[in-house]
Amino acid sequence: MSLFEDENKDSVDVFRFLYANRKALIIAFIIGGIVTGTVSFLLPKQFKSTGIVYPPNSYVRDKLIENPQFGHELEVEHLIQMLESSNVRDSVINHFDLASYYEVDSSDIRWKDQLNEDFDNDVSFMRSPYLSVIIEAQFKDPELAAHVVNYIIDVVNHQKESVFKENIDRELNYFKTRYEDDQRKVDQIVDRIYTLKDTTLSKNLITNYINNLPKESYVDNEFVDSKELEKLIRDYRIYQAQASAKKIDYEQALDASKKPFLHNYVVEYASPNYKKVFPKNTINAIIGALLATIGTLAFLVWKKKLESIL
Repeated sequence: MSLFEDENKDSVDVFRFLYANRKALIIAFIIGGIVTGTVSFLLPKQFKSTGIVYPPNSYVRDKLIENPQFGHELEVEHLIQMLESSNVRDSVINHFDLASYYEVDSSDIRWKDQLNEDFDNDVSFMRSPYLSVIIEAQFKDPELAAHVVNYIIDVVNHQKESVFKENIDRELNYFKTRYEDDQRKVDQIVDRIYTLKDTTLSKNLITNYINNLPKESYVDNEFVDSKELEKLIRDYRIYQAQASAKKIDYEQALDASKKPFLHNYVVEYASPNYKKVFPKNTINAIIGALLATIGTLAFLVWKKKLESIL
C-alpha cells in the first residue's frame, strides 16, 4: 500500500470516528456553551469610562494667548508619571472609599498592596499616538467609573500645582533672602554713616550726596570728610547697587510666580457608559463550548486506545 493510500485511510478513519461520536461531541459543545455562558452571565458586570487630556506646552507660556499648543513627548511622559504616582492613587482611593468597594481585609498585613494592585487593574493611563493621555477606569458601577476618571482629571492638576509650588516657593525664598541680605548690609552701613554725620538738617544725607555727585559745582569733600566715611560711602554704593539688582530679580520672580498654573487641556470628560465590557458572554460561551468539545474528543480518543489495548 502506498503512502498516499495510507493517508487516505487515516483520514477516513478520523472522519468515521468523528461521525460515530457526533452525538457526544454535539452534546458536549452545547452543554459546554450553556454552562460557560450561564457562569459568565452570573459574573459581576464591569463598565468602562474614558477621559482624554493633553498636557500644556510649557515652552510657549509667554505666547499662550496668541499661540496655544499641546505639550510634546516630554510633557506627556511627565503627566503619565504624575498620574501613576501614589499621591494621585491614594487620593482617588480615599475619596471614593475604594477599600470598601474592593472589600479589602485590613487585618491582612498585605492589605495595602492588595488594594493598590486592585486599583491598578481597574484604572489605567496610556499615551495615544497623538500625544494625548487616555485615562480609563473599569468598575462594577458605570457612574463610579466615570466619576473616578473625572476626579483624576481634576486632581492631577492640583497635584502638579502642589509639586511645582513647592519648588517655586523655595526659589522665591532664595531671591528674597539674597536681596534682604544685601539690603541689611546697606542698612548697617547707613546706620554707621549716620553715627558720623549730623542729621539735624536733613534725614536724607546719603541720598542728597549721591544725587549731587553728578553736579560739576558740587564738592564731595564737604560731605566725605574722613577716611572712614570715604570707605563707608564706597561700600554703600557697591552694596546699594547689588541690593537694587537683586530686588529687581526678586520682584520679577514674584511676578512670574503669580501667573496662573497651566492646567491640562481636557478633550473629553468621562460619562457613564452602561454597555458592559466584561464579561463577554457570547465569546465566553463559544470558548467554553470549544473547550468542552476538545475535552470530550480527547477523552473519546483515550478511551478508544484503551479498548484497543485491552
